[in-house]
Amino acid sequence: MILQALKGYYEREKANLPPFGYQDGKIHFELVLDCDGKLVAVNDIRPMIETGKKKKVMKRASSKSMPVPSLLRSRTSIGDPNFAWDNTGYVLGVDAKGKKENALKCFESFKAMHHELGDEMELPLMQALLKFLDDWKPEQTEEVINAHTSGGLDWEEIASSNLVIRLEGELTWLHDYSEMQKVWQEHINLYYHEHFDKSTGFESLPGFCLVNGRDERVVRLHLPIKGVRNAQSTGASVISFKKEATKSYGKDYNFNAPVGVDAAFEYATALNSLLSNYDRKVQIGDATTVFWTEKPSEAEGLFASAFKGTEGEDAKVHKFLTTSSRGNKPDDLDLDVPFYILGLSPNSARISVRFWYASTVGEISERLGQHFDDLRIERQFDNEPKFPDMWRLLTRTAMLEKTDNISPVLSGEFMRAILTGGDYPASLLSAVVSRIRSEHRSDYLRAALIKACLVRRHRINKKPLEVTMSLNKESESTAYLIGRLFAICEGAQEAALGKINRTIKD
Repeated sequence: MILQALKGYYEREKANLPPFGYQDGKIHFELVLDCDGKLVAVNDIRPMIETGKKKKVMKRASSKSMPVPSLLRSRTSIGDPNFAWDNTGYVLGVDAKGKKENALKCFESFKAMHHELGDEMELPLMQALLKFLDDWKPEQTEEVINAHTSGGLDWEEIASSNLVIRLEGELTWLHDYSEMQKVWQEHINLYYHEHFDKSTGFESLPGFCLVNGRDERVVRLHLPIKGVRNAQSTGASVISFKKEATKSYGKDYNFNAPVGVDAAFEYATALNSLLSNYDRKVQIGDATTVFWTEKPSEAEGLFASAFKGTEGEDAKVHKFLTTSSRGNKPDDLDLDVPFYILGLSPNSARISVRFWYASTVGEISERLGQHFDDLRIERQFDNEPKFPDMWRLLTRTAMLEKTDNISPVLSGEFMRAILTGGDYPASLLSAVVSRIRSEHRSDYLRAALIKACLVRRHRINKKPLEVTMSLNKESESTAYLIGRLFAICEGAQEAALGKINRTIKD
């Protein structure tokens, strides 16, 4: 179900996502060559962005994202080059890793691949690149690169970064030429439908695709997934098999969970796109959570604000949350559109599914509304959020209110309770009370969590418990009145003596 839903998102956003054989690459610099293959310049192509809250400052972004040719899998060995772009180890034979032999092997494989695919091409830039690779001397890299940079750029900053190639006087990078794209498309199709390598076996084999539900070629390895917090920066796998105990019937790698070549590319590309989109991603404990609808819907942006706690920034968002929390249905949304939420957590070189929930816009609106209604209580200060986000609430259960100290199990169960309307985890109430006892301090968010746990538990057990948003002076409950009296006595003691080590509660 998860892969089918992600595949559906790819089909929905196909015009905005890389086609088969490509991926969004993080590029940093460009090599500019002349027609004879001589290096003319090394330019920084990372875009300028504005940073700083009070004083705005322009600085370089970490990289420039663009669709680039890809073998659609993680590198399986040293000497596994990309086409028409790569890091300095492959393009120049030198990187910052300090292993010269490995970098030289990468360079030779990059040169061999481009001669194999480009020798017969008449494209001037391809011929210039081949001349450049034939004449390039890796041992002189630092000296030559420093002589062709400007603006304070030097080899130390460029080493191990990703490079694209451009011809002097032209505006198009090598991988963007139609001739290059045609050659690459033929190569990648051959690679996945007929390729055989003695060391690794087939990249694809005939089989039954569990996503599409039909016979087709299934792929050996899937694209790495990037953007999950604390997972490997180079990417990790949602589906992978390595240990013998996880294999069956003599099948190796992902042939154990057969997914077709196209479907594997589409689900991974869709997931990587969601993980790179700030408006479709939120961090809840250790779970990097993405969400989307089956077809374009304004609900995606509204839910992003609900999850992130940014209701004060948009009147439309505030109206949506207010309407939902009062038990009403938003009248400007298609409530029947399917809605998906996926929580992912790092697990060594792999990614674990922390939670998965498939619902509709209407049902999620109702569940969120119930959650915020259960939390509703008088705020301590006017600048505190009426609709606090999950991350802010969970920090109130953690030591020093640090996100690293949030229980991953608690965060997953808390999110599941919100989405299903079920009881909040028992550990939520105990964690909040424990922090209050430890720190001798409560606040608006902790009080709201305690109220929510009590109200929801009694409602689920069909024993309604009325807890008002603020002080209920009409209550005749003995426990409630004693609690009020105790607070007055302790307040009087503090007013008379100031802060002391032991109060009447001790």
